[in-house]
Amino acid sequence: MNENFIDGAYIRRVLDEARRADGAALQAALDKAERFEGLSHHEVAALLVNDEPAVRARIFEIAGKIKR
Repeated sequence: MNENFIDGAYIRRVLDEARRADGAALQAALDKAERFEGLSHHEVAALLVNDEPAVRARIFEIAGKIKR
């Protein structure tokens, strides 16, 4: 097994891109999640680095639906 399987530069790049996600991209990711479709790691990163209360609330709302 390769001990260096995590590409730190790639992760930093994805997180940097995620911080620049606009409202439309966030809304699209949330809508996709609500339809129980898989999210890409780019979409997940964009949702996780976002600090808007409305986006956070919707994340928790959708997570509850998925859990149920």
